[in-house]
Amino acid sequence: MRLWQRNGWYYVQFDNFHRKALNTQDKILAQAKMMELQKAMTLEKMLVLPSPDDGITLDDYFQEYLDWYAQKTAATTYERTSGILKKFSTVIGNRTLNSITEKDIEQYIKFCKDKNNKPITINTEIAYLRACFQRALRWKYLKENPFQYVDFLSYHKDNPHYLPTLEAVDRIFEAIGDDKVYRLAFALYIFTGARRSEIHRLEWKDITSDTITFRERKNYHVLTVPIMPKLREILDEYSPGVGRIFSMSIDMLGWSIKKYLRKAGYGEHKPHDLRHTFATYLLNAGVSMEVVGSLLGHSSLQATQIYAHVLQEQKKQEIMKFPYGGNNGTGKLY
Repeated sequence: MRLWQRNGWYYVQFDNFHRKALNTQDKILAQAKMMELQKAMTLEKMLVLPSPDDGITLDDYFQEYLDWYAQKTAATTYERTSGILKKFSTVIGNRTLNSITEKDIEQYIKFCKDKNNKPITINTEIAYLRACFQRALRWKYLKENPFQYVDFLSYHKDNPHYLPTLEAVDRIFEAIGDDKVYRLAFALYIFTGARRSEIHRLEWKDITSDTITFRERKNYHVLTVPIMPKLREILDEYSPGVGRIFSMSIDMLGWSIKKYLRKAGYGEHKPHDLRHTFATYLLNAGVSMEVVGSLLGHSSLQATQIYAHVLQEQKKQEIMKFPYGGNNGTGKLY
C-alpha cells in the first residue's frame, strides 16, 4: 500500500489494479487517511476490493476525472459536468466503469425523458458523458467507449428568439429608467452578445477605451469585443472601480433583467434572447456569419448556424430585387 498522486489529488494504491481516492490534496491528511486504512486491514475490517478484472468504480473514476477536468475548463462548465456525472451515477448505481453498457445508457436516457428533460438537455448530457468515458479509454480504464454508438435525440429545433424591433431596445431602457446598475447590465447584454455568466464575472480592468475582454468564458477562451458608441456612452456614466463590476449574485442579475423585460412588455423573452438579438441584428445589417460567430466567441461556424434562418430571410428579400422585365414592359428578360 502506498500513496499515489494525480493532478494534485491523493489516492491509496493497493496494487497494480486497485486504488482508492482520498479526496484531498493535502499530503499530511492523505497520509493520515492511509494509516486509517492500514489499521482497518490489521483489524480485519478491510473493505472488499473488486477483483482485478472488475476495475475502477464509477464514483472513483468520476472523482479522478473531475480532479483532472477542473484544470481544463471554466468553473461553470465544471459544475455542470459534475452535476451530470453525479446524476448518471445515481441513476445507474456505483457500478464498475467497465460494466457500463449501451443498455445502461438507454436506461439513463429513459430516466431523463420520464423526468421531462428536453431533448437538447439530454443531448448535452450525452455529449459530456461521452467525453468523460473517452478520457477513460485514453487512461486505459476501458477498451471501448459504450457511448460511441449512442445517437443524439432528434427533435424540431426552434429558431432562436430575439427582440422583434430596434424600438424594443429603447422600450427596455425606458423600463429600466435611472437604475444605473441594470442599465449597464442590459447594455452589456444587448451591445456585446455576452452570456450572463460572462457579464457577471466582468471586471473593470477588462474594459479599455474601445474594447471589452471576457476572460472566464464557457469554453475557457478569452474573447475581446469592440465597444459600440452607445455602450461607450453608458460606460462613461460610471467611474471605473476595482474588481467585479456587478456585486449581485448571478441569479439576481438574470432575474432583474427578466423583470425589466416583463415591464417593457417582452415577458415572453429570456435574458439569453438578448444574445440572439445581438447576433440577429448584426446579420440583418449585413454582417457576415463568420464575423458574427467571432463576436459571439463561437469556436466553429457550425455553432453560428442556428441563425441560418436570418440569412434565409435575407435571401427572400434580396431575390425580390431581381430586375424581372424591362422598360418596355413586356416582361421579357432583356
